[in-house]
Amino acid sequence: GGAVGGRAEGIADHDGAVKFLDGVAQYVVFHFNHEEKEMDAFEYPRKKIHKNIHDQFVAKVSAVIEKFKSGDNSVVSPDLLQFLLTWHPE
Repeated sequence: GGAVGGRAEGIADHDGAVKFLDGVAQYVVFHFNHEEKEMDAFEYPRKKIHKNIHDQFVAKVSAVIEKFKSGDNSVVSPDLLQFLLTWHPE
């Protein structure tokens, strides 16, 4: 399992959800950094394109989290939380 899988406890309230989402964002950055180092090590020819995809994903996740922190609960659905709870790249 990954760093976020199975952590459903503590997200029933807004503060718990913020902590969970912040943890997911930190893990995403960690995971992408690791993947980018691997791409460097193997001289992956499409690294720049793939890194741009990572950067766009991180920006989108960050924007959703900031909206949620400011009180826009509509950006975080139960489906999104369930997806994030089970997302754990190996």
